[in-house]
Amino acid sequence: MKKNLFLPLLLITILLSSCTKPVKHDVVTTLFIQYDIVRTIAEDKLTYTMLMPPGVDAHEFEPSSKQIIEIESSKVFFYTSLEMDPWVKKLDKGNSTFIDLSLSNVFESKHVETTIENTHDHDENLHYWTVIENQIGMIDLILAELIKINPLETNFFTDNATTLKNELQDIKTELLNLPDTDTPLYYVGHNIFSLFNEEMHLNIISLTDAFTTEVNPTSNDIMLMINQIKNNQSKIFYFDQFEGLNTATSIESDLKASNYSITKKPLHSMHNVSKDQFNNGITLLDLWKENVINIKLAYEV
Repeated sequence: MKKNLFLPLLLITILLSSCTKPVKHDVVTTLFIQYDIVRTIAEDKLTYTMLMPPGVDAHEFEPSSKQIIEIESSKVFFYTSLEMDPWVKKLDKGNSTFIDLSLSNVFESKHVETTIENTHDHDENLHYWTVIENQIGMIDLILAELIKINPLETNFFTDNATTLKNELQDIKTELLNLPDTDTPLYYVGHNIFSLFNEEMHLNIISLTDAFTTEVNPTSNDIMLMINQIKNNQSKIFYFDQFEGLNTATSIESDLKASNYSITKKPLHSMHNVSKDQFNNGITLLDLWKENVINIKLAYEV
């Protein structure tokens, strides 16, 4: 008796296709901060996803072909900016709405240094999302689009957005009330907090002045930071968990080898989180609260 092989093969084919077919979402985002704002406002009223895998630096990300299909089949796609996401220009919008969240900027750099090709303030504004005022602007823009998708949940979305904005305002007030904002805060990473410095009147000194991770710190950069830490008798310094952990560990070891007591702490830039953080459901507010605790350590005697 012949066995009918057609049905098992058909089943295998269906299973394989279902594994590879992109999932349709109401909302697609690039960075973690956008994803968490959507998650906080929408909760279970919409479906959403983040393109960038946890643990990946935003400057190095480009979507896969499967993710491009997810973007083009979504109802709304929130991206960071054309400077951060130049690949967006090549996409077919289809029936999706593409939203450049940099258009929500409220706070921009006041430092203008004109060069032949661009302006210094344009580079500083590249990392606009590190500023609380701009995050609040992002919330407003995201809220408006989510209401368009599901207008029946307008009150629900609005209440969640208002709560999030109020909590961010409380964090801003807490940071603005720090006792001595001239205190140097040494950060092992590229110059991602330039705008945040301006907004909060802080003195975060980055290991490299560049606004991109493509410029690696030199041995002279590292030695200069070590000497500045010693000269200012700093007891804490900060690092970027995606870019500067190895360098920060090396700086910490060098300082301790010279009998200098120092502690390193993360300073979150909000663009992404680690796999463990993502799986444990960490939020934008959690990152801010940890930043506030760690920044305050620099002001303790």
